[in-house]
Amino acid sequence: MTGLLTNPPTGYPWDMMASSKLEARIAAIIAERGIQPATDEQMEAKEREIRQEMADRKAQILLGRLDARYREAIPRTAESVAWLKRYLAAETPQDRGRGLVLLGPTRAGKTWEAAAIARALLVRHRIPVQFVEAPEMMAALRPNAEGASDIGQFMAAPVLIIDDLGAERTSEWTAEQLFRLAHYRDVHCLPTIFTSNLEGAQLRERYGDRVINRLVEGATLIRLVSPERPFRETPL
Repeated sequence: MTGLLTNPPTGYPWDMMASSKLEARIAAIIAERGIQPATDEQMEAKEREIRQEMADRKAQILLGRLDARYREAIPRTAESVAWLKRYLAAETPQDRGRGLVLLGPTRAGKTWEAAAIARALLVRHRIPVQFVEAPEMMAALRPNAEGASDIGQFMAAPVLIIDDLGAERTSEWTAEQLFRLAHYRDVHCLPTIFTSNLEGAQLRERYGDRVINRLVEGATLIRLVSPERPFRETPL
């Protein structure tokens, strides 16, 4: 016991008297300068403001990744608006995880509609969206010299939009990567939106049933005919 009293532990002992003097000095400086300490409500309001600013900056960064032609896009179809409302109002992960499929010929407005959804989620609701063209995504999935790939960013995105699926070169490897991605997002109830010029049967022939089933399970399926006659629902 004597040793414990005569040999205090090393470090920085807490001097209560010095601490009280420091607090008193700080209080005196604040009073001299007429500074009004912030209330808890003011601190909480400032924290909310900072979080909002950070969300705004992140949204602008993600929005900047969209093609400049689509950064002011707004939804043109009733189905897209309905999907947005269902996603935002979803009370369960399963409902929130339902995706959207946009099919149709070139220049039918598929990319516009997908970008409009991304913009609404980013700008209005500050929900991160990963928008990527299929060839670009497949290139990012290929392992680098260290054997790592960027699949994680696509797996974890709250909303993933793959534009022009089918435009990339396909192989057993690309189909397997797409299955890994689709399966992960399906299991974790993360919605995937994709556009394609291909028909449903062509997509199944190209990627296989197990990939397409993961991508379209529970999804809203829309066929875009043209910008003038933009939509009608169709089975996949």
